[in-house]
Amino acid sequence: MEHALVEQDSDAPWWLSLVGPDGVKFDATGVDLYDCLKQIRRQTEPSGILLCCNGARRNARPSGFYGSTLGAVVVYQHHRWRAAMPWELVDIFGYAPPRKIATVEDQEAYLESVDSFRQSMLPLLNPLQWITYGLSVLCYRVLDVRARVRDGRNFSKKNLKKRVGPEQSRS
Repeated sequence: MEHALVEQDSDAPWWLSLVGPDGVKFDATGVDLYDCLKQIRRQTEPSGILLCCNGARRNARPSGFYGSTLGAVVVYQHHRWRAAMPWELVDIFGYAPPRKIATVEDQEAYLESVDSFRQSMLPLLNPLQWITYGLSVLCYRVLDVRARVRDGRNFSKKNLKKRVGPEQSRS
């Protein structure tokens, strides 16, 4: 698989290409890589070719942020009964076992059922939903603090070298 960000077309800036085992080439352009992958899967599925990548998982979908800013290079594994966790963010082209993948229609149907369940009142009654949501928020805050501490250390080391100079910092 090859993919690229094409600057010429603002409506469909991403391009994805797949060469099949028999040399047949499939191309797609779209708003993000997830959209391109779905287009290619729609081309390959009638001939019986299913792609074993994370983007083809039954429960895979990018968040709005990752889709619009990063081109959906990563996808979340969504669940009907609980919130997606930060560690369930996976590379769209990473390997997925054959038992975890689905056709585009099955994937869209499952994700519609997840969305309709989340829009109902039932998730509010599910304690696991609240627990996973709280863990998710906590995890993101810890990751944010770690990034700020790491950036602060790097910033202070660079400033120290600039103020003291490389020859004086060794003494």
